[in-house]
Order: sequence, then structure tokens, then C-alpha cells
Amino acid sequence: MQSENLLRSEIDATQIPTPERRSRKGNLLFWVHGLAFLLGLSLLVFVVQRIGYQSVLESVSRVGWGFFVIVALNLTRHLLRAASMYLAVAPEHRTFKYRSAVAARFGGDAMNFFSFMGPFLGDATKAVLLRKQIPLTHGASAVIIDNILYYVT
Repeated sequence: MQSENLLRSEIDATQIPTPERRSRKGNLLFWVHGLAFLLGLSLLVFVVQRIGYQSVLESVSRVGWGFFVIVALNLTRHLLRAASMYLAVAPEHRTFKYRSAVAARFGGDAMNFFSFMGPFLGDATKAVLLRKQIPLTHGASAVIIDNILYYVT
């Protein structure tokens, strides 16, 4: 058997993955993300316009610099929890970057806040978002360890 010596032209065309199919999927995903962003941004503009931006600015000014402290603390909490998810995976299995852990963290929290099944699906979403880079078992264990550390502290 000399199947190793087959020329590219002799291989069935259905066996060759087409880059067009992947790029179409990537383009579709890009446009869906863009549409979701524009929808969220337009909803934010609508709400601020309906309430009145002066009312929003007045409320923020009553809180003062404490508003930015609260936002910074919340961001720090998310970044530290993403670090705990990242470090919970053994270094030999850690084939993803810290920013992927941050993206999974924000994606899971978005599912918690915006879905009626949030408390049940939020953590599963985090593990699934990491699934592209690591096996699901490692991602799920990282999410579980992150939750244990969060509730203990």
C-alpha cells in the first residue's frame, strides 16, 4: 500500500477541509457579535435618553469618586476570579491564555445576569467557553475550584 504517495489531486475533494466554510462561520459569528453589541448599545442609549442623562449624571455625582472605586473593585474581583480559574488548571494542561479565562468569566456572568436559567447555566457556560482550548473536564474542574475558593473567602 502506497497511500502515502498519493498526489493531492488523487484525494477525494470531500476529504479536504475548505477554508471557506470556516471563514463563513467566523464571519457569521463576527456579525452576530456585532449585532448583539449594537443592540445592547442602542438599548443603553434608549434607556439613558428616556431617563435623561442629567438624572444619570446627578446620581453618579451623588456617589462621587466612590462610583469609580466600586467599578474598580468589581473589575478586580472578576480579574482575580479569572486568575483562579487559570491557575486551577495544571500547567501541563494549561493550553489557554489568561485572557481566555477572563472572557469565559465575563461570558458566564453575563449568562447569570441575563438568563432566567442563569444560576444553573452560568458556570456551565464558563466551562464550555474554555472547551476550545482545554478538555471539558479540566475546564469544569477549574470552574468548580474557582467557586469553592470564592465561597470560602
